[in-house]
Amino acid sequence: MQALLTCQPGRVEVREVPDPVAATGQVLVRVSHCGICGSDVHAVHSGRARPGRILGHELAGVVEDAGPGVTGWHAGDKVAVNPVGSCGRCRVCTRGLPYLCAELPNIGLTAPGGFAELVAVPAGQLVALPADADPAVGARAEPLAVAMRAVELAGIEPGDDVLVLGAGSIGLNVVAALGLAGAGRVVVAGRSPERLALATALGAAAAVDSRAVPLARYAAERGLRFTAALECSGAPTALQLLLPLLEPGGTCVYVALGDDDVPLGVRGLVRSGLRVAGSCAFTPAVYAAAVGHLVAGRVPAGPLVGARLPLARAPEAFSRLSRPGGPVGVLLQPGGDLRPGNDLQPGDDTGRPEMNPRNSEREVR
Repeated sequence: MQALLTCQPGRVEVREVPDPVAATGQVLVRVSHCGICGSDVHAVHSGRARPGRILGHELAGVVEDAGPGVTGWHAGDKVAVNPVGSCGRCRVCTRGLPYLCAELPNIGLTAPGGFAELVAVPAGQLVALPADADPAVGARAEPLAVAMRAVELAGIEPGDDVLVLGAGSIGLNVVAALGLAGAGRVVVAGRSPERLALATALGAAAAVDSRAVPLARYAAERGLRFTAALECSGAPTALQLLLPLLEPGGTCVYVALGDDDVPLGVRGLVRSGLRVAGSCAFTPAVYAAAVGHLVAGRVPAGPLVGARLPLARAPEAFSRLSRPGGPVGVLLQPGGDLRPGNDLQPGDDTGRPEMNPRNSEREVR
C-alpha cells in the first residue's frame, strides 16, 4: 500500500510499504479521509517524529476486513476511528485520561496512523457512520471531541460568557462545542481575519483581532468578566492575559501545548479562587458524541475543511501548512475517494501562530 512516511526533519514522503494485517481484536480499515492536524505539522518540522513513522489521527474510512475474535463489523461498513487507545479499566482510563493508557497504543501517535491506504485498529475504537454519510464527517470528529472535552472541563453552564484565545482548528471547534453546551456570549480572539470570520459563522458573538485591540481593554470597555477562558493559541503569555479577565471562581482551560514554560501568578489565582486545568484528548464517550453531533448536522463539518487532496500531494500540503496563510484544515484522501474539493490556496493569514512551524497548532492530543 501507499503511505506517507516521515523522513528527516521538515520532510515527508509517499512510499510503498507492506499492507497491515488485522490481528486478534483488530479491524482493517481502508482510510477514506485523514485530517492533517497542526501537531502533525509541528512533529515533522521540529524533528520530533522519528523517521519512518506514519502519522495521522483524524481519520475515517471503510471496513476492509476483521481480524480473529471480532464480531459486529463487516466489509463495507463506514466508520469513524477513535485514535485514542483505552482499556477502560486502568486508573488513568477510569479517571478520564485514556490517552495515557499503557495497554493500547494511540493511532497516528504511538502506532501507525491514517496517512496510509490501510490501518489496523482495535475494534473497540470504531464508531459506525450511516451508510449514506460522507466519511469526511467522521474525520472531523477527533478535533471536535478535543474541543468538547475542553469545554466539559471548563464546567460551562448555559448562559456563561466564555473567552476563546486562538482561532485555529481547535479554537474554532471549541466555538462549536460551546454552542452545543449552551454558552452565552462567546468572544474569540485571534490574528487571522478569515478565521475570525469563521468563528462568528460558527456562533461566536464577537471576534477580536488581538493585534489591533488589547483584550483587557476590549473586556473593560464592555464590562465583561468571563466564567471561563479556553487557551487555544500556544502563546507563552496567554495565562497572564487570561486570568485577570475571569470572574471570581472562573476557570482557564489550557488546550494548546506550547514549547515555553508559562509563568503563573499564584497570588491572583488564590485570591480570586480561580482554577487552571489542562485538557488533552477525550474519553470514548465524548468521541462518540462528537460523531453523533456531526452526523446529525448540529455542527457543520464543511467550514472547517479547506482542502481535500490525494495522498500523493501530502508533501505539498505539509510544506504549505508550515508557512503562514494556509487553509483551515486539509483532508488527505488515501483511499481514492477523490470527490471534488477545495485546493490549497495561498491565502493571507500572516502572523497566525497556529500555522507557524514553531507555534504550529499545538492543541496536541
